[in-house]
Amino acid sequence: MRPRSIFQRLTEGVKIVADTIIRLFTDAELATVAVKNLRNQKMRRNLTLLGIVIGISSIVALLLLGTGLNNAITKQFESLGLNTIQIQAGEDFSSAVFSRMRTHDAELIERIPHVEHVIAFYEGSGVAKNKNSEASVFLIGVEPKDYPYLEKMGYVSLAEGRYLNENDATGLVVYQNFVDDAFDQPIGLRQNITINGKKFKIVGISKPTDVAFGATGITNMVYTSAEAMKTHFNEKNPTELIVNVSSKEKVPETAARIEKELERDHKEKDFTVNTMENLLAQVFSIIGAVQFFVLAIAAISLLVGGIGIMNTMFMAVTERTSEIGTMKAMGGTDALIRSLFLAEAGIIGFIGGVLGILVGYLLAMLVGVIADQSGFPLPISFEPGIILFALFFSLFVGILSGLAPAEKAIRLDPVEAIRYE
Repeated sequence: MRPRSIFQRLTEGVKIVADTIIRLFTDAELATVAVKNLRNQKMRRNLTLLGIVIGISSIVALLLLGTGLNNAITKQFESLGLNTIQIQAGEDFSSAVFSRMRTHDAELIERIPHVEHVIAFYEGSGVAKNKNSEASVFLIGVEPKDYPYLEKMGYVSLAEGRYLNENDATGLVVYQNFVDDAFDQPIGLRQNITINGKKFKIVGISKPTDVAFGATGITNMVYTSAEAMKTHFNEKNPTELIVNVSSKEKVPETAARIEKELERDHKEKDFTVNTMENLLAQVFSIIGAVQFFVLAIAAISLLVGGIGIMNTMFMAVTERTSEIGTMKAMGGTDALIRSLFLAEAGIIGFIGGVLGILVGYLLAMLVGVIADQSGFPLPISFEPGIILFALFFSLFVGILSGLAPAEKAIRLDPVEAIRYE
């Protein structure tokens, strides 16, 4: 007789696990006997459950947090508009820090079909002073005509005052977190501060927005006029351009046309063109890769839980050797004995999965609350797909861990097993 291949063994194992899952939910007597047997080994059962709970709760919490993070990022990108194209100086992020676009790039792009508006960002940094207190600030200079588009895209949302106009050579629009937290004492509307020795006046205060860098308060970001950036901070050329396209369907062809026209004008490709959908895909790709490795680490604890179930079931086989021999002598089939031990292992996995889901959901909710309080909205919602996956996965791991002990039980010789003490 030819020995079975690894694939055949694996296929048989999966079939046995699937059959056991079906019997657990359809054979009330089998489930009742399995639960009764587990009640007689409380301490060992509870320790085994703990390993499954830790593994499943880690996986569920990470999946829920990953989904929440994806939803939060998607919401922020949607607020910017999927009909938006971002153009940065430099061929990558590192070179963008030292590169600038050209003054006439915005005018060139505005002549391209389907382009509705172009916002040029003049970016720089400085040190703001108010009395004896200092704060580092990140400055963005834009034209007054750009503010309606910035508001539409979720960059700003006016709470007090007004946006800059043509006469505001040294005006500022700041976020609420800046007026509250930037200096030792809160500042307010129409108050003067100095940045790199130049006097500026706060003319508008924006509410926190869904755009991450505006809402988190990580950077003290302030808006001033493009003219102020050119005059006082020597930023003669924009660092970044945001292009509004007539519709998201026109974004791919418009992006390609922009790239072609800019490369022709610059005589080189010293810039990067990104659509919001491409940026979103890149972000999700990075998050997915990180999440995969973190989940792999979390799965190790679930593996330990599975080994715990296997150890528990091996001990059960040893303790109940005489009982197994009696069952065989009375006509108990191998399939019945196997199903009984696999049912016990499956129930441990199932209960551990239920508890792990509850603990994982609570952990995810706690992290979500902490993130919200820190200024980064992280929505954690009930995800039926994740819950069902975790439940059946824990049940599958439980039954799979019981396969080897169950095979040991059915290989016992009835006569020797009855005599065993």
